[in-house]
Amino acid sequence: MVCERDSSLGLLQHLALPTYADQLDLTRIEPSSLEYAGRIRVPLLTFHGALDKTATTVEMESIQDSIMSRGGKCELIVSEYDMHGLVLHREENHSHVLSFLKRFE
Repeated sequence: MVCERDSSLGLLQHLALPTYADQLDLTRIEPSSLEYAGRIRVPLLTFHGALDKTATTVEMESIQDSIMSRGGKCELIVSEYDMHGLVLHREENHSHVLSFLKRFE
């Protein structure tokens, strides 16, 4: 069964959400990122803008803690005055990525 579109979500809803009812139901019960984080087994470098409205710094720190409490390695870099796109610290973040990757050469 195909779901009817919710006009409040706009014309691009089909790109973000499944169209079949059974698939849509699964997206509503999927575990959060925090629950998945503990499954990560490779070193992870994450960036976060403290002014981000999508995820809070506390949520990002919780994800980091979840990874590390299960033996994973996670480095979190928080840019205090930046938002989701991290545009104010782009060059600085590129340097962090290069330094992080050099550890695995």
